Amino acid sequence: MQLEINTRRFSLYEDTRERIVEKLEKLGRYSPTEPVSVRLTLTNEGERFSADLAFSLKDQDFHAKEEHLKPDGAAGMVAENIERQLRRYKDRVKDHRGRAEGMSLGRAMPGADEGGVEGAVVEGTYRLRELTVDEALESFRDAEFPFLVFRNAESGDVSVVYGREAGEIGLLKPEAGPE
Repeated sequence: MQLEINTRRFSLYEDTRERIVEKLEKLGRYSPTEPVSVRLTLTNEGERFSADLAFSLKDQDFHAKEEHLKPDGAAGMVAENIERQLRRYKDRVKDHRGRAEGMSLGRAMPGADEGGVEGAVVEGTYRLRELTVDEALESFRDAEFPFLVFRNAESGDVSVVYGREAGEIGLLKPEAGPE
């Protein structure tokens, strides 16, 4: 991903630039495909800062503009705006492929038919993502699958986030103890 931050009529402190870069890099997790480029332009307009963000995927472009009293505040607001756009786009892409209907695991797995043989095993693949527990909970809420398997970025263990019947969310993690 090509990341570009431009400033007009002011200079950005390095620690502020790092916080903004961190926010912009997190946008990639809401994207259905790898981002091609992200271009942020921050402009000092008197006592306010204007942020103009262009986020490009291979086949889709997103744009947002916001104002705030601080440059990182404007950048945060514009990043949230793009995040909302990406979430809606990702939902539309999933709906287009017919995956949003029904929450059953059989429908979520590739190659599953409704009239399958009872007891048959349907195989699929997935990429084990490294996430914090908070990131996993957020990803689970955005997905239509009944569970999410991930590698915990803090502990390195494989964990599972799943939906419970009462609408609660459960977290399964390995039992600590002798190996």
